[in-house]
Amino acid sequence: FGRMSAYAPEGLGFHCGLDWFDRSLAGRIYFFLLFVDVFFIPIIIVIYVNVYIQHTVYRLTHLKPSILLELRTDSNENSLRRHVSETLNEKETRRLLRLYEDRRFVLATSISVIIYMIAWAPYSIVALAQVFGDQFSLYNPWLMTTCAVLAKLSMITNPIIYGILLKGRIMMTLTLNMK
Repeated sequence: FGRMSAYAPEGLGFHCGLDWFDRSLAGRIYFFLLFVDVFFIPIIIVIYVNVYIQHTVYRLTHLKPSILLELRTDSNENSLRRHVSETLNEKETRRLLRLYEDRRFVLATSISVIIYMIAWAPYSIVALAQVFGDQFSLYNPWLMTTCAVLAKLSMITNPIIYGILLKGRIMMTLTLNMK
């Protein structure tokens, strides 16, 4: 957005952020574009993609194997059918394990989206309030600092979430690679 806004001491003054005191038209347009491009559009895209992924995982989880084996009296055919049945059972078990891992990934992603929304919503609300002329947040440095710290903390939560929820998969991969 170029030179529409500048950085200035924010909140309690120990960190820099947007120049919330800029009341010019360019400053208001900047805050509005910031809200739309940095908060609103990414949230819409991430929610859409996550709903699509959850729907796909749900559909695949509830998919039933459609191969039914006929039983005949010939012993060679029975042993062949038993082998095919066991092979299909192993494939189905592997498929279900992969889907279980996918469900854990979807859970981790959903938690990340919720934390992103919780962390960035206050900052975005302050930006919208600035666009529409409310100056309450400007004269409450603790509110500005809290919003900024929450937003900045959201950057470190994703590795923690994925580390906790996907730890078993990572450990299994490391163990298999060491063998």
